Amino acid sequence: MKIGLLYGADVQFHVPVIEGKGASQGVYAAKGRSAHVFVNSKYGDVKLSYQFGPEALMRLDATRIATVDGAADSDWFRKVNLEGSAASFPFYVTPRLFTESFSSESEKFSFRMAGKYNKGVMTTLPFRVAYYSPNYMGARFGISYSPRYDSGLFTVKETVSEDKGGKIEHKETIKHVGPDYEHIVSAGASYEYDFDKHNIKVKTSAVGEYGFPKQPSKDKHLYKEFMEYNDLMGVNFGVSADYKINEDQGVKFASSFAYLGKSGQPKGIKKLIGDTCTEIDSKDATVGKRVEGLKAQFGKDSIDTMYWTVGAGYQHENIYTSLTYFGSRMNDKNMLHDGALGVQYDLSPACNSLDAIKRAKDLRLNVTCEVTPHYFTLTEDIVKQHGAIAKINPPLRTEEDRLAMVEGLKTGVIDCITTDHAPHDRSSKDLPLENAAFGIVGLETMLPLSLELYHSGQMGLLDVLAKLTYKPADIIHIPRDRIQKNLAADLILVDLDHEWEIKTDNFASKSKNSPFDGRKVKGHVVRTVVSGKTIYSQKKISDAEYDELKKKLAEIEAQLPEAYATQDSVGGPPDERFSKVEYQEPMLSLENAYDEQGVE
Repeated sequence: MKIGLLYGADVQFHVPVIEGKGASQGVYAAKGRSAHVFVNSKYGDVKLSYQFGPEALMRLDATRIATVDGAADSDWFRKVNLEGSAASFPFYVTPRLFTESFSSESEKFSFRMAGKYNKGVMTTLPFRVAYYSPNYMGARFGISYSPRYDSGLFTVKETVSEDKGGKIEHKETIKHVGPDYEHIVSAGASYEYDFDKHNIKVKTSAVGEYGFPKQPSKDKHLYKEFMEYNDLMGVNFGVSADYKINEDQGVKFASSFAYLGKSGQPKGIKKLIGDTCTEIDSKDATVGKRVEGLKAQFGKDSIDTMYWTVGAGYQHENIYTSLTYFGSRMNDKNMLHDGALGVQYDLSPACNSLDAIKRAKDLRLNVTCEVTPHYFTLTEDIVKQHGAIAKINPPLRTEEDRLAMVEGLKTGVIDCITTDHAPHDRSSKDLPLENAAFGIVGLETMLPLSLELYHSGQMGLLDVLAKLTYKPADIIHIPRDRIQKNLAADLILVDLDHEWEIKTDNFASKSKNSPFDGRKVKGHVVRTVVSGKTIYSQKKISDAEYDELKKKLAEIEAQLPEAYATQDSVGGPPDERFSKVEYQEPMLSLENAYDEQGVE
């Protein structure tokens, strides 16, 4: 049984540091730390790391189709909130469930931690083990488990001044603040369907999370007061639709609704008495008022937190416009309404870029240009078929842009063809399009895809090969990639007319992220020689197959005498020191006889 197992580890750093009063009141903010241990197989992917869970990666809402960020993600909102009354901002400010919101530096508690306690690290991701299923007919699911948050996020030190008989003493106390959750389980399911006949793609998703507030340890007391929090819970339902009117126009719609219950809300204050945390009476002379205020704001009569989003976007050629709305309601009945209108204009279509490169070359500027096969063989339509597998940067564009790439190769504006080889594990691609990694594998498909230019009659064979060999070598000043005396013998033997089908399962690369899977091509490498040594050779072929290839080689040499030495010139005459031997019986040869007719 073939499982197709891939395992390993990787480390990524995504730690933007925000400094200064204009940012987060002088707070260093670590948005995320990412060290993954993963196992990927055809049965699904498992990850152990500091990471967002399915509640974040599989969530859908209207902000996914917006050209600008709204609510807590917008620069304007951050400036007003963080430089204003950050400690008591009375709104739920982001279209995310609590865990993602907190880890993204946008939950209200994060602001309060930054402003009031000046924490050195404002947010971080919890450690999780997560499983994501393979995509089956457009459906997939994911589930994760996190033992707990980093408790240090919720423990702060405060200096309290006391008057001891006219002498002021400063004592440092440790307090517990914030919803220190543990045993967090999150899950998500999504479904995507493409109505090809109507050019409509629909996505739906449902995600949720549940966790328990951490209880104080009876063996280790860091503080004498303990804030008791409600359970963590939340669900988000989202839907989006993408309608392509024609090659130049498209419309997008999206909406979502989320219910968070009383996630992140305190429900009482407990005090350490002996080894037991006891609920504080509201008549307590010291903290009674705090208890009463807590009940008034978060008591049984308080309402649950929820939010909703809706939005639409319209694409016309290079212009994309979006309008989104985000609304939320907190436990104290405060509501937030946030609208975001954005207009995006793409100033750099491929044809304009090539014009700029041509002008630079006309001015004899030292400018070179490359292109990869996917840009002169594919268009943006392939994304509808392969989704995130075809997500690359820059993105695939229109048929007009594809033809511009071909024209650039023919005229010499584009100097060479490269691979842009970007292998990814399946879990990095088996995600919603907006979350998936950029790039495809290109090393094993570069030659046959480039030869399509030759087989289609758009370019000559030598011109195509030049873009793959000595043109890039000249750019980076490598004295190779020529068949020339005293140069390294770097050669490949290619069967130009061999037809075959690209199958990613047969790739030597462990990564299979290629939108060319199933594409029929012509041109196959038979042997590769580097510095005179064969490093790759196709399986052995019969004499008949060899003779057929030799005939093709003779035909090519006849057509291109300036590029090839004749095949018969290889080697030298027989050594005269060998004596001649006369055979008693004549040696007969059936030269190039492949059937009975040839023998006769």
